[in-house]
Amino acid sequence: MSKVKQLCLCALFTAFICICSVVCVPVFAVPITLSVFAITLCALVLELKYALISVLGFIALGCVGLPVFSSFTGGVGVLFSYTGGFIYSYVFMVIIISLFAKSEMLTLKILGCTLALIVCYICGVTHYSIVANVPFFTALSLVLGFVVFDVIKISLALLISQRIKSILK
Repeated sequence: MSKVKQLCLCALFTAFICICSVVCVPVFAVPITLSVFAITLCALVLELKYALISVLGFIALGCVGLPVFSSFTGGVGVLFSYTGGFIYSYVFMVIIISLFAKSEMLTLKILGCTLALIVCYICGVTHYSIVANVPFFTALSLVLGFVVFDVIKISLALLISQRIKSILK
């Protein structure tokens, strides 16, 4: 695939992540968004460096104040709020998923997505527990309800990514 096409896809995925991140259902301090779906799809479709550019672009847009984070929020302060750990975990998610996405074996892709989701929860829950000043396991119990939704989002991303990759060839 040409570099121009890769960069165009990179820009499209940055926009897609921005759109999916603002669509949310407010639950407690951490809302349910489509971010995990968008990040997973991005990492499964794009090469690692382009997926990283997309995610870092999304974070940069939010940091400069564009309302691309959940509930149309923006600014550096969001990274220091309850959801900040989840946002910066997206970088780690993309790296993990992209490394496993190189394989043609679906089981390895599923493993990569699962590991990435675990890292997302570890970063997000740790950050949340520090910001909210609650014990780690208390914070963890608050986000366990999100697991089912995130598994569904990852499953959809795995299915859709196969179709997108076949179209892009």
